[in-house]
Amino acid sequence: MAETRIDEDGHLLLPREVLEYLHLNPGDRLNLVIQDNGDVVLRSNLRDVRDLKGILPRTSKRVSVADMNRAIRLRGSKTK
Repeated sequence: MAETRIDEDGHLLLPREVLEYLHLNPGDRLNLVIQDNGDVVLRSNLRDVRDLKGILPRTSKRVSVADMNRAIRLRGSKTK
């Protein structure tokens, strides 16, 4: 368990082991989630793009780049 404290300005300094575990750098954002049981969970907003693999179902229909561009063009003309 890592421990830290809050300074007079309300700033919280995260221990190096937490920064490294969450792959955080200066300027990165965090989510603080208050759970029903009162625990507060610290989560990184950063995700490895590889974590997204498989979240969408595969489709058997193949779409060409020309078809995608055509759909974008048609949609764009309807919103103007």
